[in-house]
Amino acid sequence: MADEFQNDVQSSYDNGLKDETRDRHREFTFAMETQVVKIEKSHKEASKGTPRRVRLDEDDQVDRNELTLFLAGPSDS
Repeated sequence: MADEFQNDVQSSYDNGLKDETRDRHREFTFAMETQVVKIEKSHKEASKGTPRRVRLDEDDQVDRNELTLFLAGPSDS
């Protein structure tokens, strides 16, 4: 997923795009990849299994809450 995003972003670059913007895109991609690894590791430790797919198109508040927690990241406290 992150690789696809990064490839799409890079293919959309044109000559007028500032290096600062490219750097921010790279930082965002790296942060998302790092977050995914942390969450997958945490989930595997908690469930000792394969993560299930989240279905946001269905009326399932639990999946939406899990997405919110994922985007917020693990608590440092």
